[in-house]
Amino acid sequence: MSENPWIILKDVTNTIGTFFLPFVAWMFYTVFQHSKKLAMLEQKVNDQINMRLDNLENKFDGLDEKMDAVKDSVVDNKVHIQENLNSCMNTILLEIKKGNE
Repeated sequence: MSENPWIILKDVTNTIGTFFLPFVAWMFYTVFQHSKKLAMLEQKVNDQINMRLDNLENKFDGLDEKMDAVKDSVVDNKVHIQENLNSCMNTILLEIKKGNE
């Protein structure tokens, strides 16, 4: 223990520099490489999600158009049925009036 403290500090720092710094550099390199891969994977996932959302949106737009067409058809048929019913009722009323006269 009679050695100079600066020599001991120098030996400790040399040991740290020899083993610890390359390990830290490798660790940072690995983390950066994984973060790049994660970023690419995230981009692919986002693109896939956006594509599926666009497909769903297109399907719902088509469904809305079909529903509007069915609604228009139902309204047209209702009007047509109402007109036929009114015509039949008028004919029946006329026949009843003719029969009462």
